[in-house]
Amino acid sequence: MINLEFTGTMSIKIEIDQDSGFCAGVQRAIRLAEKELKKSKKLYCLGEIVHNHPELNRLKALGLKVINYDEFKKLHNVKVLIRAHGEPPEIFTIASENQIEIINTTCPIVSKLQAKIRTDYQESRLKGGNIIIYGKLDHPKSGLF
Repeated sequence: MINLEFTGTMSIKIEIDQDSGFCAGVQRAIRLAEKELKKSKKLYCLGEIVHNHPELNRLKALGLKVINYDEFKKLHNVKVLIRAHGEPPEIFTIASENQIEIINTTCPIVSKLQAKIRTDYQESRLKGGNIIIYGKLDHPKSGLF
């Protein structure tokens, strides 16, 4: 456990549990990235694999190259890791057209949620209903639907 204490006009104590860290989906994505980087020394990742700069820099030093959607569309005959957030179907279509090999590390929990929302959306449309997704507009998981 890490203890941080601040003093001044007010005292705050922050405790970080020693078992805190990346979720299982991100841990899996990092493991698969490391495995591929050991073999090929170069791997593209569509967006940042993790929102943690020290870990991201460590992976970049191993050969991970973070790319954006415009860069992805220009690639051909390479391997690209899909991070735990997942990606919309059109990304997989582009990958197929450009002979991009996908290492899909979409978290199983995220995949299950996507499938449920898709099913619920189709059912609600038949009844004139809607699905409202609350989240950051530009966050990868929000853009999947």
